[in-house]
Amino acid sequence: MVVYVKRGAKGEVAYSEEVPAERRPTRQELAEAFAWYVIGLLEDGVVEEQAELARRLGVSRARVTQALDPLMSASD
Repeated sequence: MVVYVKRGAKGEVAYSEEVPAERRPTRQELAEAFAWYVIGLLEDGVVEEQAELARRLGVSRARVTQALDPLMSASD
């Protein structure tokens, strides 16, 4: 038996055996969504290179490369 816990704003706790309708995305899902967003910006010509993209998004160039690596290696 699995019991799901939902905490309210005022500290109240509710227990349920039903799967919660809203589910937070996993880290993997967030990383993949970010990677597809980055690829879309590059392919649409919004930015010309990864360094410019990193500046616009406010992240490091390494973060952009890390985001692209799994998708680029999968396409080989």
